[in-house]
Amino acid sequence: MENTAIRFACNSCGVCCKGRLIPLTLNESRQWLQRGHDVAVILEAFDESLWPADSEKFKHNAKRASQIHSGNAKINVIAIFAANALTQCPNLDDQNQCGIYEERPLVCRIYPAEISPFITLDPADKVCPPEVWEAGEIIVSDREANPSLQVKIAQSRDEDRLDAHAKVAICESMDMTVAA
Repeated sequence: MENTAIRFACNSCGVCCKGRLIPLTLNESRQWLQRGHDVAVILEAFDESLWPADSEKFKHNAKRASQIHSGNAKINVIAIFAANALTQCPNLDDQNQCGIYEERPLVCRIYPAEISPFITLDPADKVCPPEVWEAGEIIVSDREANPSLQVKIAQSRDEDRLDAHAKVAICESMDMTVAA
């Protein structure tokens, strides 16, 4: 079997800190707001009837959701709280260094790996320059993240599940009740 090792050595170009929303845990959202930064809220809604029977994606997303009543139907709602870095992360300095590196969000600690179990890490799909993939630590080998990265990914998925009901309740308290 061929070893498909993926190496990564960040060169601090800052491109991953620009033009995106950064998913946050509930606790990270509080910290982000306390720093005076903006948090976007995205609501996704779905029901089981739209998914193939025994769909692994449905099972995964249902764990991340809070089930609510919409009329006579039960639907699943995922509330995603995300740091607004659409222009650039407000913590990124002029040298593309993270001003909160030791307290940066979990998703930033995981990058360039993927949190979703349905997305395979492919350097061609990333915004990082080609040279960062030529050296550095092996982060994925034969489609498996290295052990320390696996721990962070599992932590992110766990917090996503544990925060699900609280995030939806926060949205409801702000009268955010429309999802797409």
